[in-house]
Amino acid sequence: MIAYAKNSYSEALDSFEKAESYLEKISDPIEIGEFHLRKAMTYFYLDVIALSVLHTEKAMQAFKPHSPFVLLLARSEMLQGLNYQELLDFDLAEEYLHRALTHSKKAEANDLATYINHNLGALYVKRDLPGTAIRYLEEALKDKPEGIINLQGLYLLADCFWKTNIPSKALEAYNEGFHRSLKEDNISMKWEFAMLHKKYEDRLNFESVWKEGIDYFIQIKDNYNVRHYAKELAEYYTSIDKYELANRYYSLAIKKT
Repeated sequence: MIAYAKNSYSEALDSFEKAESYLEKISDPIEIGEFHLRKAMTYFYLDVIALSVLHTEKAMQAFKPHSPFVLLLARSEMLQGLNYQELLDFDLAEEYLHRALTHSKKAEANDLATYINHNLGALYVKRDLPGTAIRYLEEALKDKPEGIINLQGLYLLADCFWKTNIPSKALEAYNEGFHRSLKEDNISMKWEFAMLHKKYEDRLNFESVWKEGIDYFIQIKDNYNVRHYAKELAEYYTSIDKYELANRYYSLAIKKT
């Protein structure tokens, strides 16, 4: 599917819709399952989560009876875990991600297991369980994955170590992540690491660096990070009774919703 490969998700979805009418002529359950998995992934990237859940379930039902295709089942279960995380059903998200991890190990799919461990770590961070998150994040990072998964994993790991009062390990993860972000010229992650460090270790420069970081995310139109950091900075200003500054950053967070 050329449109799918090029990340033209709306175009790909149109192609999937046209192709679906021919599914009844296909007898191979694996081919049917792969169709539903790809369509589910397309809906996920288009943020149509309810339909992604529907097609992921169809994919899983197609793959389950066929043990040689346990890798495809694991991929489907990981996607379903991410779907339910988006729907804020963290219990189901956790259940599907653990199923996916079990099946990825059965398939000896180490790269997939890395992604699943990373997603489990991120899920436990969202559930405010940093001690549990550490185990999965360290497992995801043990083979030194490349790119954004590595940087995000190191960021989350450093944050979790600081939250669990293990600053020496937090600084190790921070230093590795910050230097990797410089090496890979990932400016967004460089700012995220810098802001994380100021939050825990360098409070004298906390406000100035966070303001600069938020300005950078506004400049590159990264609304997610603007919302995330503006809200946290507003909460900080509220805690020290600087209500005018708190209102400014609360307003910024709301504006970028």
